[in-house]
Amino acid sequence: MLAVLLVGVVATGTSFAGSPPIEPATSPHPPSPEATRFFEQLVDRYRAIIRYADTFRFEQVIGSADGDQRSTTRTKVAARSRVEGCRMEVETDTDRIWGLLAGDGSPDPKPAGAGDEVDRARGALRRERDLALAPHLSLRFLETPLREFQSDDDEAFRATGIAPVRHEDRDMVRIELRSGGASPGSASSVIGITVDPDSMLIRKVDGEEQWSDGRSRSTTLSIEPEDAAVTPEVPSTDGEPDEPAAPRGNGGDDAPAATIGLG
Repeated sequence: MLAVLLVGVVATGTSFAGSPPIEPATSPHPPSPEATRFFEQLVDRYRAIIRYADTFRFEQVIGSADGDQRSTTRTKVAARSRVEGCRMEVETDTDRIWGLLAGDGSPDPKPAGAGDEVDRARGALRRERDLALAPHLSLRFLETPLREFQSDDDEAFRATGIAPVRHEDRDMVRIELRSGGASPGSASSVIGITVDPDSMLIRKVDGEEQWSDGRSRSTTLSIEPEDAAVTPEVPSTDGEPDEPAAPRGNGGDDAPAATIGLG
């Protein structure tokens, strides 16, 4: 599944945030230094987020190997995501309907310790689903998102291009990420991330995957940020550049915040 978004951008002969080195010779699309630098700035922005909310539309099309339209699977999901400190919540329209149906008929709370392993397994599956639907939050919650974007892809992505684009009548920046494709017929993935350079927040993710068995998958994520705040920069006392403060993990009201202007 396309869990884009995003950490561990790779520069030529170097690694970032835990990803292994990837040399340009391994692919016809080598890493771009400019794209890599911008992507690192994007990672820094999302790692500093302590409060965030958005609404988004997730659309995905999976095509069969023979291109038979009858075998095409199309998925459309409307959802919203919310971040408070180290907590993430992604809620779809279906989730809300099930919540309303449960109402007062929800089961009584389990005794402490009952079903802990089942709860943890359910929590892990829910987290995997949430990051698949909202891959832009991978920048905030995954240790090496470029490695973990797609659970069925063993190869890390690399930032291969950057270009100005127009999105919703505004000037923005699009980064291109790629994995695979070193030889004809091999599996490959291309992900485009459209970023508002003023807020440094992701507004669109589009991906194209080609599997070695001939199947393909395209994914589009359209994002409307509604609220965002990051840890403020701490004034430097030793002449070094200012650095963002470490985010507080509880996400409470006492957490420092610098609200991001969304334009």
